[in-house]
This record gives sequence, structure tokens and C-alpha cells, in this order.
Amino acid sequence: MKSISVFLMISIGIVNGNICPENYNSFADGKCYRVLGFGGKIASARFECLNDGATLPIIHNIEENQVLTALVVEFGINAWLGITCSSSGCSWDDGSPYDYQNFVNGSPNVTYGNCAYLSNDNSKPENWNSTDCNFDLKQIICQKDADTVPTCKAPFSTGADGRCYYLSSFTLNFDNAEGYCKKYGADMVSIQHDFQNSIVEELGKSSNGTEVTEVFIGLFYNGIYYNWSDPQAVYNYSNWATGYPNNNIGSCVIMNIGGLYDGQWRNIDCSDGLFFVCS
Repeated sequence: MKSISVFLMISIGIVNGNICPENYNSFADGKCYRVLGFGGKIASARFECLNDGATLPIIHNIEENQVLTALVVEFGINAWLGITCSSSGCSWDDGSPYDYQNFVNGSPNVTYGNCAYLSNDNSKPENWNSTDCNFDLKQIICQKDADTVPTCKAPFSTGADGRCYYLSSFTLNFDNAEGYCKKYGADMVSIQHDFQNSIVEELGKSSNGTEVTEVFIGLFYNGIYYNWSDPQAVYNYSNWATGYPNNNIGSCVIMNIGGLYDGQWRNIDCSDGLFFVCS
């Protein structure tokens, strides 16, 4: 990986590097950045950053945009942003407010695609470009908060979105699993967007040798509609597998880990014993 030059450090204000993890550099916007030496489609780029406890770049103001632009120019690369757009608007991977944008011509062009990137090839590299999410970019930039200090207590660990997560090493039915989570002041995990879904999926895949093929999440059908076991969570996102939800199979919901339905949700009988995720 190309090292960050003295010019880049001066031009965008690098700060004390000891507040960032190894291989990351901290800049004046209070974020930590790492430029990976390879690229790919946005799905694989998201997972590369997620596996490093980071996200694709999330931008909320002109200062953060300037830092990313300087990195793109200095390294001579095109880099994905952690954003997804549709005709109804855009959303960041971490669920944070969409309160800043710098698209070419002032808005995303979803006829080109639902994803976006910064390009060193443009005369105005600070502008964001819409593109197909299956486009291959040659390199990836990952982002972390420079001042993030894990505050999760064992057995929980801090996810890339700052939430605390725990994957059980044993199986329980739905009600007992929720009761176990509550012992720690938590609930079974609620999922609000694609990025959180990816975090839970990756948690299941990194289960320290335990073969986990499906996990309970905190979603259940009460006979009228779906609710999260966390009373503060709103059911406004889903990732159902084809043919689901199917309330005739069961009232509780699992996420598949690996296989045909990797990361997707299915119904199951609530009395079945499964691994589960608390948050």
C-alpha cells in the first residue's frame, strides 16, 4: 500500500496517529482512514471494511469530503462511498442522517446506478459520481471514527456501527434467548438497514469454530404484524428470503449464515433451539 506523503499530511491536517488503529491514519476531520491495495464491487468492498471493523466512507460535511478528495487525488484512485440511492432518496450504510451530498449536477443519477464513488479521473474530484453497484473499482478506502473507544462489556463486543453484539455459543428457544439477552440489559438483535444485517451475518461467520448456519434475530409475528423484541426498535427494514415471510412455518425469525439464503431471513418455530444474537 502506498504510504501517505508529507504533502498530504500537511494539506489536510493529519493529527496524532496514536488515536487510530494500526494501518489507519487520522486526519483533521476526526476520522481514521485506510487505503487498501485492492478493490472490487461495492458488496465485496463493504465486507472488506466490515471485516476490519470499519465502513466505506460516510460523509456529513465539506471537511470530510475534502479529506476523502485529498486521499483520492494523492493515491490516484477511484473509491466507493458507503451510500445507496434510489429514486426516493439516498441512505448511508451506517444509518446516519443523509444531511450532506456533493453529487455531480447536485443530485444522484440513478439511471447510471444506485451506488456512488469519488474519482481521481474527474476535473472536479470532490464531486460524487453515480454508478452501477456491480462496477469494479481498483481500490477501497475504509473509515473509522478516530475517537471511538469500545465501551462494550464482556461477553459483548463492539460492531462497526458502534453497537454492542453478542453471539451465543449455545442454543435456546426464542423466549429463553430473549430472557438471556435481558440478563445483560439487552434484547435480541434488531436490524434497521443493510449494514447492520451485514454485521450480524459476519458475526455468525466468525463464530470461533462453532458451526453456525442460522441465528435467531429479535423479530417475531404477534398474529397481526411483526415486532422487534426491543420495544424501541421500529420494523421498517427487512431482508426476507424468497417466499418469506411465511407465518404458517412459525412466528419467529432467523437469519441464515452461509448457504443459499446467506444473510436472508426466514420464519421458524419459536420452540426450536438455535444460536442467537443479543444487542
